[in-house]
Amino acid sequence: MTISINTPVEMDFSAGKMSEEQFLAFCADNCELRIEQDQDQNVIVIPPVYGESGYFENKTSSRVERYEESYGGVSFGANTGFKLPNGATRVPDACWVSNERWSTLTLEDKK
Repeated sequence: MTISINTPVEMDFSAGKMSEEQFLAFCADNCELRIEQDQDQNVIVIPPVYGESGYFENKTSSRVERYEESYGGVSFGANTGFKLPNGATRVPDACWVSNERWSTLTLEDKK
C-alpha cells in the first residue's frame, strides 16, 4: 500500500505498519494537515473545521489558555500532537497539562 497526500510525499508501507519516524516525516511533509495515528498505526487525516466549529475550537483554546494563566501548568493549541500510552498520536482541539505532570517528562518527551 502506498499513501500519497502531497506530491513530494510518498511512502511504501507494504512491509508493515508506519514507524514513528515515518509518521513524523509524513506529518512534517504535510504540515498543513491535521494528522493523527491510532494505536494500530493507521493514519487519520482530520478534516478542517468550518464556521461554528472553528469558532468554538478557538473559544475552547482561549479558555484553556486563561485557565493556565490562572492556575499554572502548560496549555497547547489545536495542532499539538500527543503520544498516548496505547501508542496512538492524537491532536486535541486544546489541552492543559499540570506543572507536576509536565515536569516528569524528559526533554525528548516534551518535543
